[in-house]
Amino acid sequence: LDPAEVKRGIIQNSIYGVDIEKGAVDIARLRFWLSLIVDEKAPQPLPNLDYKIMQGNSLLESFEGVDLSQIGKGDDMTIVEPITDLFGNIKEEQLSVTQTKTGLKQEIQKMIDVYFSLTDIDEKQKVKANINAKIHEHIDFNLELQELQLQRFINEAGKYENLKPKSKKKVDKWQNELDNLKSKRQNLHALQNEEEKPYFLWHLFFADVFKDGGFDIVIANPPYVSHDKIETILKNLIKSKFESFEAFADIYCYFLELGIILLKDNGLSCNITSNSYLKAEYGKPLRNYLTEKSDILQIINVEDYQLFDTAIVNTAIIITQKDKRGEKKCKIVNEKYKNNISFLDFIDESKHYYLQSDLLTDSWTLALRKKLQLILKVDNHGIPLDKLNTKIRLGIATGANYAFIIDENSREDLLKLDSSNNNIIKPILRGRDIDRYGYSNPSKYIILTKNGVKVKTDYPTIYNYFLKFGDDFKNRGAKGQHWTNLRACAFFDDFKLEKIIWIELTDKGRFALCNEEIYLVNSAYFLLPPNNYSSKYLLAVLNSRIIQFYLSVIAGTSGMGTLRWINTYVQNIPIPNLSKELQEPFIDLVSQILTAKKANPQADTTALEAEIDELVYELYGLTEGEIKIVEESV
Repeated sequence: LDPAEVKRGIIQNSIYGVDIEKGAVDIARLRFWLSLIVDEKAPQPLPNLDYKIMQGNSLLESFEGVDLSQIGKGDDMTIVEPITDLFGNIKEEQLSVTQTKTGLKQEIQKMIDVYFSLTDIDEKQKVKANINAKIHEHIDFNLELQELQLQRFINEAGKYENLKPKSKKKVDKWQNELDNLKSKRQNLHALQNEEEKPYFLWHLFFADVFKDGGFDIVIANPPYVSHDKIETILKNLIKSKFESFEAFADIYCYFLELGIILLKDNGLSCNITSNSYLKAEYGKPLRNYLTEKSDILQIINVEDYQLFDTAIVNTAIIITQKDKRGEKKCKIVNEKYKNNISFLDFIDESKHYYLQSDLLTDSWTLALRKKLQLILKVDNHGIPLDKLNTKIRLGIATGANYAFIIDENSREDLLKLDSSNNNIIKPILRGRDIDRYGYSNPSKYIILTKNGVKVKTDYPTIYNYFLKFGDDFKNRGAKGQHWTNLRACAFFDDFKLEKIIWIELTDKGRFALCNEEIYLVNSAYFLLPPNNYSSKYLLAVLNSRIIQFYLSVIAGTSGMGTLRWINTYVQNIPIPNLSKELQEPFIDLVSQILTAKKANPQADTTALEAEIDELVYELYGLTEGEIKIVEESV
């Protein structure tokens, strides 16, 4: 066998690719060429990959709401033509339906076949331009149909000033849609000669693949774009197409669903992505989709190790098969990679196995099955905090910490100018200020200009202070009724109450009791104890080793591998329901710790904390073997 010819055949006949970046497409083609020339005596040109490795937005097979998938589907497809009334006009309910000109798919496919048969570069470019023109013609045909019919609806409604309010509302809607359509057509014409397209026609360009049912293998490293960076138009298009849509999901989630869609039966999909969907609430629709539509063969979750220098996220590799039999075991790796052995050896040493049924859970913890069983036992010995109607709050997001959060010197300066400023300057803690059973004396303060506070008239020196931050501060997005006010918050008064506070990012629970009117920034949380639960009893349980173990299994981590003690996870912590009398031993031990920490923040209270751990183990009914699992894990 000639290695170069084998490679050439694979590249030309078996490999397809799509990337939204034209540069990435060019690099991929170059790498294919380099892989060939190392085995060739005399370097040969790369096979024609113009309709094999392509640029496009692989998530969208549509443009501005016009479905483009039909022009490439099946030789025996039924051509969709407009449904009209007696006068030949398209009915209103048909405006959003994509119409396909008879023979369009076949015409484009013939041109692609001609393209591959040509050797002259100029001729190839002409055919390629004609292909693009036909696709644009299809889109414009649909937009024009909709535009003409909307204009007809508006004209037939009669004079606007003579219409009833309900009819005016309908005409306004049509006019708005008409204006949007005109804008869409302008966008389309601007794209006519652009190389980079905001869509990709899977079923047209890769028609030979889908003729056989889809791809055998799909491999992807999707982009990481957070949900708040996805444009509204794109998010709405994704919502209309993907079953796993969730408003707070990052964009990579939809590529996992796309991989399943593109596969033929029994095909394999492999994705390397952020691992946050494994446990995050927003990942639940995706987890459900994957377990319903496929068997999951492998999940390699690499904690606390940056596989990519430019992406500060923990990564996971998932392999799925489009074959929902539910009988295959799933290989699981859920460990930190220390980089002192090969990656394959790391997988072999760290692997364990799940049944497919083990993944039918609210969260994919990926823990060893003995740990999963222990988590279930803990769950069965308490009531989750959210079921106790516990109020759990995130600290204040000012939207402009540089203006609202001040230090001691700035506070003193503002008080010298006007002592009444003290009414709205309050102490605030950051997450780093909170420790187990205690917190530092506040060194920062928040200017608490809630809605309703008339800063300009009642606190003129603070108003002048805010003026220093200019138009950017005035025009910020997160503001209240006036630009000097904090954004609306329904629980400012809760900060005046007794509360348990904690830091979000920590590998060990750092819960503390706060009886003062102290506020928190949004790197910290607090909760108000539910009825019949002592704050000190709750504090004992939350700071215990068993809860540290519990969170280490169920919670997600930051990009650097640190546990996230956020509401999503903390609200699920099961609290044993004890009478006031049975809570007393915990209250007594916590009181001793708090007294010692008040006298000396560095006081060693490990012996008292160990006593609490023993009591908490008893609460959850742990055996010696189960206690050993906890102790070895944390």
